[in-house]
Amino acid sequence: MSAKLTDLLSGLWSAIRRIPRREFFCRAERQLRLCETLSLGSRGFLAVVRFEEQRFLVGGTNQSLALLADLSRSTAGPGATPQSPRPE
Repeated sequence: MSAKLTDLLSGLWSAIRRIPRREFFCRAERQLRLCETLSLGSRGFLAVVRFEEQRFLVGGTNQSLALLADLSRSTAGPGATPQSPRPE
């Protein structure tokens, strides 16, 4: 190789190495996230799971998994207690 080509490639490699990896290798943001978990002893747990803009309360054991509530539909703020339906 000629000296000019070697210098050009060397300069290009040096510039690429200075680019932060997070900008060089773009990765899509994850859509599924585990927000919080709570152990209920040796066999059970509660978890808040987020998918895109929705949040779900999930309960599970060693052998099963159940959707307990869709938290994205809730209009109550954090720390609010659920209210029972009023008898008619």
